[in-house]
Amino acid sequence: MFSSFSCVLLAISFTLNSVKCNSIVKYYPHIQANAENHNTRKYQTINEGSGQLVLRRGQVFIVELDLSKPFDANTDDVMVVASPINPLFEHKTFMAVLYIIEKYGLSPITRSDPVMLSRAFSSLVNSNDNLGVLVGRWDGKYESHEASNGLYRCGPCPRNAAKYGKMFIEYDAPFLYSEVNADVINWMQDASGLNMTKTSRNKLT
Repeated sequence: MFSSFSCVLLAISFTLNSVKCNSIVKYYPHIQANAENHNTRKYQTINEGSGQLVLRRGQVFIVELDLSKPFDANTDDVMVVASPINPLFEHKTFMAVLYIIEKYGLSPITRSDPVMLSRAFSSLVNSNDNLGVLVGRWDGKYESHEASNGLYRCGPCPRNAAKYGKMFIEYDAPFLYSEVNADVINWMQDASGLNMTKTSRNKLT
């Protein structure tokens, strides 16, 4: 006799290796259903052999467990064992962070203080001498680069620019930014460069 127990959990970008509980009889990761919800169905690890559950950070996922006894939240624990897929955990990234911390001279006691860490990183990245972690200085002369025309914009392009084909708006960035789930509109410019014709529009889902 066993009971069925469904877990609804919040994902933190990882590959789910297993779920451990002393009374688990069977574990159903619902790989394809979770992959559909997390948009990870094309990942190779999901489609190889028996598959492996790959989840995205911040979204719920469901696993189902068959237990050998009724689940009691007061006495029973379910532990998720996972491998993080995150560049913060990569060896080279960790070594670079340690290098910056040691170069600044942070003691082991102050390394856990987020204020001290952010000040150390900012100081070494924005250093005005060659004692920082970047080569050169931020206040150099850049005459060889394209001069600004006095207008600056960083972020999504104006809606009218995409909607009506205003492809030559005079911003420093000579290209348009788009957003996820936006429409894709293709425009064609005539030989004079004055007239724009909409050639297609695809609505992304």
